[in-house]
Amino acid sequence: MKIRNSMEQSVCVLLMLAMERDHRPVKSHVLSTILGVSDAYLRKVMRRLVNSGLVRSDASKDGGYTLSRPIDQISMLDVFNAVEGPQPFFELSHLARRIFVKGRMVLRSENEVLQVISDAEDDFRHISKATRFPRRWKASNTTMESCGGNRRWGTWPMRMMLPQRKTCLANGRSASTRMQTTARKKARRALGMRGKWNAEGRVEVTVVE
Repeated sequence: MKIRNSMEQSVCVLLMLAMERDHRPVKSHVLSTILGVSDAYLRKVMRRLVNSGLVRSDASKDGGYTLSRPIDQISMLDVFNAVEGPQPFFELSHLARRIFVKGRMVLRSENEVLQVISDAEDDFRHISKATRFPRRWKASNTTMESCGGNRRWGTWPMRMMLPQRKTCLANGRSASTRMQTTARKKARRALGMRGKWNAEGRVEVTVVE
């Protein structure tokens, strides 16, 4: 499964909006300049975040984009569903049934494959839902617009609320330790972060420039 670049960009946008001084509305051209993408492209990404209820849009002269709820109430699954949609990762067209004989064997094989993929999807969604943005951080002393779209605008220490080591459950069963570790590494790598376990069993993460 390949996640779109807009997933990573959406996470960065949400973090920037949360850190904006006094939570002021931010224009799309300011965000697109910092991210290094076209304004037309970013507007499409922002439309998904607005439609999913994560971001509020104000089209007035002094308006722009703001968060629709506190950042610590947004999970990685919320962002994923906004960008990728809530539909299943994989759907069969049942082509094999029309090509090969012994339909029962084909059906059984299809069900086995779908079950494996479904289990992996359940684990992914559970871990993503349990992974939330940090509750506290230091807001920026300047606005993004006053920095002229400087890509070095935001560097800050933060703590991502990742799931506990041994409490990742999907459908009442424990996800494998290997899958949990891989999911955490991918989450940190996607956000450009380094992290380590602290004494409380949480991952202490620092943004890397």
